[in-house]
Amino acid sequence: MVDFLEVTDRFRIMSKLSEEEIAQYTEMIRLCTEEIEKKLKPGVCWEEHCPLLQQLAAATAYYRYIVMTNMTTGSINALDLTVTMDNTKQIQAAKRLKDELTVMAKGLLRDDVFLFGMM
Repeated sequence: MVDFLEVTDRFRIMSKLSEEEIAQYTEMIRLCTEEIEKKLKPGVCWEEHCPLLQQLAAATAYYRYIVMTNMTTGSINALDLTVTMDNTKQIQAAKRLKDELTVMAKGLLRDDVFLFGMM
């Protein structure tokens, strides 16, 4: 059985959000956890591979959180000072983490969208 609190705690560590801030993302974390659970190959027991699968669920939620909260890019100009906001590297890093964990778990998951051949 999935330890949802453990997945949430791993997400909290990745996102550096407070307990209060995480409350608004619990549904997304739950959906990501269910997504990983549904992708398990028949006969694969969550409990046997718990740390990896929890980390993958948390990384999937973290990637979605990063994408959702970093949709804005652009520049602010004030006199001769320009501040540019580009979140591309943060999004890429979150995706890389999720992809690396997905590759590590590929023997446990069904490949419904032919992802593993591309990684």
